[in-house]
Amino acid sequence: MNDLIENWNAFEIKSRRLVHINQQLREDNEQLQIEVVRMQSQLNQQEMAMTEMQERLAESETSIEGQLKGVQNPKGIKRQIDTYVKKIDKLIEAIENS
Repeated sequence: MNDLIENWNAFEIKSRRLVHINQQLREDNEQLQIEVVRMQSQLNQQEMAMTEMQERLAESETSIEGQLKGVQNPKGIKRQIDTYVKKIDKLIEAIENS
């Protein structure tokens, strides 16, 4: 009979320990879920910031490429200016003649 009582007491102790461990695991799980949500939010913010930076970089590269084309092709720019000057001269002449 004593063996039965001892076994029962041991079983009760183990079951209480398991209940305690289970509760602790549930609390840990809840905290981890909160942390996952926080980290996901942070990741989303970083991804949005990175996308914005990539867009700015692409715009800057396009702008720089356009500026470099002008620097690398001064004859083309001179031709454009000459064309504009001729158009302006024609407009001035037309105004003077009217």
